[in-house]
Amino acid sequence: MKRKQNAVLEIRDLLVRRGGTMILNRVSWRVERGQHWVILGANGSGKTSLLSALTGYLTPSSGDCASGLAWSARPCDR
Repeated sequence: MKRKQNAVLEIRDLLVRRGGTMILNRVSWRVERGQHWVILGANGSGKTSLLSALTGYLTPSSGDCASGLAWSARPCDR
């Protein structure tokens, strides 16, 4: 994935599936320099799975990640 200049974080079509359960279905998200975000949702909605996939603690089923901070463009499903 080619990251645009201002993006600090960009994910595209992130998919996390465990067994027969779809946890995250084609999530796309872009955070630009200077933006502030909060992740809200009910218990079991996938907040921790999203952050775990972005930090490498959870291997997504598919998707692309790029970060201007910690790592260069790479597939999430290493």
